[in-house]
Amino acid sequence: MAQCIIVLLFLKKSYSLCENKIKLYILSIGGNIFYTDTDSLITDVKLPAHLVHPKEIGKFKLEHVIKKGYISRI
Repeated sequence: MAQCIIVLLFLKKSYSLCENKIKLYILSIGGNIFYTDTDSLITDVKLPAHLVHPKEIGKFKLEHVIKKGYISRI
């Protein structure tokens, strides 16, 4: 099975504390974090269902699942 990249957008209220917990969770299960900023995350790990919702504030919204992508640096 091909590796998929998960692109998530955080519907934020207070992101900083949650951000660190999510990063630790992803790394603890052997996942990779390819990109993160104040409201988004690109990883190869599917987050548990209780952390993802399309409209609920304080949860991630799944934006895309891609098979191959490029992240450019400025």
